Amino acid sequence: MTRPDAPISNHLCRPGFLRLGRRGVSALEFALIAPFALTLLIGMMEAGRAYWIWSTLQHAADEASRYVMVNQDAGESEVTDQALGRLPGMDPDSVTVEVDRETAGGVDFVTVRASFDFTVSAAIVPIPAVTLVGSARAALP
Repeated sequence: MTRPDAPISNHLCRPGFLRLGRRGVSALEFALIAPFALTLLIGMMEAGRAYWIWSTLQHAADEASRYVMVNQDAGESEVTDQALGRLPGMDPDSVTVEVDRETAGGVDFVTVRASFDFTVSAAIVPIPAVTLVGSARAALP
C-alpha cells in the first residue's frame, strides 16, 4: 500500500504496473485492422476477377480474328459465334461482339471487339459498372 503523500512516480514504478490493463488489447487491435485487411483482400480478388474476364475477352477476340483470316468469307454471325464459343466460365449472353471490316491502303482488315459490363460483386458501396473490352485487328491476305 502506498502512502497518500507519496509521489505519483513511486506508484507508477512498481513492478508489473505496465502489465495491468493488457487484457483485450489483441481483440482491439484485430478490430481496428480487420476492416482494412478484408477490404484489401476483397479488392485484390475483384481486381483478379476483372483481369481474368478481360483476358478471356481478349482471347476470344484474338481467336475470332484468326478465324476470319482463315475463313475470309465468314459472315458476321459466324465470327460472333466463334468469339462467343471462346468464353469459358462466362455467360455468352452478357458479352457483346462487334465485327468491323475495313480497307486501308489497299489492305483489308477485320477488327473484332468483345465487351462486357463488369460489376464488382462484393461491393459494400455502390460502384458503377466498368466496360471491359478485348479487341483484335487482323490483316486479311
